Amino acid sequence: MTYPSELTNTYEIYEEIGAGGGGTVYRAVHKRLQKTVVLKKLKGSVTNILDCRTEVDILKNLRHSNLPQVLDFIESSEGIFTVMDYIPGKSLQKMLNEGHRFTEKEVLKYTKQLCEALQYLHAQNPPIIHGDIKPDNIMITPEGNVCLIDFNISGILEDKAAVTFGYTPGFSAPEQAEAFKAMREQMQRGKASDGRTELMTEQAFDEAAAAKESVWRGTVLETTEAAARNEKEPVKESVKLPGISIDKRSDIYSVGATVYTLLTGEIRNPKDKKLVIDNVTNGFLVILAKALAYSPDKRYPDAGKMLQALISVHKKDKKYRRLILRQAITFIFIFVLAGASVFCISEGKRKLALEKQDRYEELVSNLQDAIENDEPEDFFEELYQEAITLFPEYLDAYYEKARYLYETKGTEEAEEFIDDVLDLPVVENEEIRSNLYFLYAECYFRREQYTSAEFYYGRAIDLYSANPGVYRDYAITLTYLGRVEEAQRVLEKAVSLGLKQADILMVQGELERSCGRNEAAVECFKAVLAETKDDYMKQRAYIMMSKAYEAIGTKEALLSDAESLKEAVRELELDSRVLVYERLVQDYITLGETQRDDSYYESAVMEMEEIVAMNWATHQTYSNAIILNQRMGKLEDASLWAEKMLQKYPEHYMTYVRLCYLEVELQGEKENEERNYDLFAGYYGKAKEYYKKQVSGNVTNAEMLQLDQVYTELEEGNWFERD
Repeated sequence: MTYPSELTNTYEIYEEIGAGGGGTVYRAVHKRLQKTVVLKKLKGSVTNILDCRTEVDILKNLRHSNLPQVLDFIESSEGIFTVMDYIPGKSLQKMLNEGHRFTEKEVLKYTKQLCEALQYLHAQNPPIIHGDIKPDNIMITPEGNVCLIDFNISGILEDKAAVTFGYTPGFSAPEQAEAFKAMREQMQRGKASDGRTELMTEQAFDEAAAAKESVWRGTVLETTEAAARNEKEPVKESVKLPGISIDKRSDIYSVGATVYTLLTGEIRNPKDKKLVIDNVTNGFLVILAKALAYSPDKRYPDAGKMLQALISVHKKDKKYRRLILRQAITFIFIFVLAGASVFCISEGKRKLALEKQDRYEELVSNLQDAIENDEPEDFFEELYQEAITLFPEYLDAYYEKARYLYETKGTEEAEEFIDDVLDLPVVENEEIRSNLYFLYAECYFRREQYTSAEFYYGRAIDLYSANPGVYRDYAITLTYLGRVEEAQRVLEKAVSLGLKQADILMVQGELERSCGRNEAAVECFKAVLAETKDDYMKQRAYIMMSKAYEAIGTKEALLSDAESLKEAVRELELDSRVLVYERLVQDYITLGETQRDDSYYESAVMEMEEIVAMNWATHQTYSNAIILNQRMGKLEDASLWAEKMLQKYPEHYMTYVRLCYLEVELQGEKENEERNYDLFAGYYGKAKEYYKKQVSGNVTNAEMLQLDQVYTELEEGNWFERD
């Protein structure tokens, strides 16, 4: 196929990786940036370009960890193309096809992340309705997280309804399917809603409705010309089809239908009244039944409400409620017995109880010191086990363990631990439980799951409203969710509670950044640095200021950011520098790309050497250093980095991927008769071997697909048979 110059000037297109009602999808690489992307050619009349651009401009501003980034919009004589992040991984549909059996825990995690992404879309102004949620459109990344794809044909909600032009049998909401069928019947009678002659045949409609891929649809009014071209029907003129109105509740149904399929492997009939799924807890079934309600009015009104239900799913489980009731009764009985025994025990036993309480408080204090002093895990664990053995019903030690995990192990381990602790029948301490919710919210915040973070910040405040620090992060979270006015009110409340000036400036900086006033945000973050002595606050201010500079995007801004980050390296404690180094490297790479100046690449490589010296390097660090040296033509230096990568990661498939590409370039510098690709073939074999083990057959990894193509080209050129 011949591609238009508007694409080939910038992108090298490797292959078609999908085609459906919405368009044809290609895998490509940005030639200068060497970034793998997805190009999607939209199916639709070129006369709709302006409408498409409006949609893409809205989508380009979306930033969420469970959504791909829309990077560009290209129009050419061949059609309209969107450029999006390439998402490695497998779709849920592919996993189903491969026979994967999903556990309730897996599905609950994916559903929460899916609702996070949808809530973000539903909270936009105007709200965005996806309109085609199904296993095919949900990717699971190699890290095991959800990414909801296919946005260039999503719906922009206006006047309380978005417009779509089709449905996916088994996953679209009943009202969406019924409206489409009614529209089909109307057009089969020979008239469209505007009185014009029907141009699409009954066969075309039936084939579209039954297609495995999603039926053609879109935000802008598509034409029968586009639809017929999809079905290979000749047309003489275009005609606008009547759209189907959908809203947030339509997406909720599709989420429920997708979850049902993951849990059962079957597609649910929307008219089924009973919902029975084996080995699924009652609480989850209650939520799923509400999402799958036939009437939109009986469903959750938006993804945020469904997410809140999922977060507290155990509270809806009858078994859980009975267990808590039994535990509460048992605890009260024990407490009464213990109270009665107080009057019977001797003075010596009373003193022993006081000593036990004192020892517990001492252990909690020691746990706090262990966190502050970075004591070894076994030392901390010994203190913790003694504390919970003394008083398993007190929250204090559990909270310190959660803090320890958060600071040493990361957010996921801390979150899992807190999730278990919140279910324990304990003596209530509202301040400590509030602190647990605060920490829980911070876990979600760090992972950019802002809707869940908002929920738990709110719970923390409900229990104990005197902590201004909770208000600070709550306000910042609201800015990320686009609720700026609400964030301002929360900030005012925090100020009234005595929020420190540095914290106030931090929130103001976030507010300015969320409103696109990045220069003002930079000044706020500078003021935070001048005001605070806290290392964490400094690190956060440097990072957020870096993001503001990045959004400004000029050469001057990036250079200023680089200077600021180098100052951060000098100012921050050692363990707070890793994120700073990563952003500094990215600044230099961006400057090298935009200014076409290799000296910035050299600076990036120098910073990577510092990262290696600090023992913070990952395989990605080595991989990036090899790529940058190749870009600069420093193949000898690239080889040295490759040797280091091989020493540190001898069994990682990416090591051999880098060695393959480097070897191709080294051989390419030789005359034809001197080239020998035997070493490349050996590296390729290792890459495939470890790839199969480590990525579990994830055939959508971009670099491996590209490497397969390189190997095939060399094989077809008989390069492996030469002496």
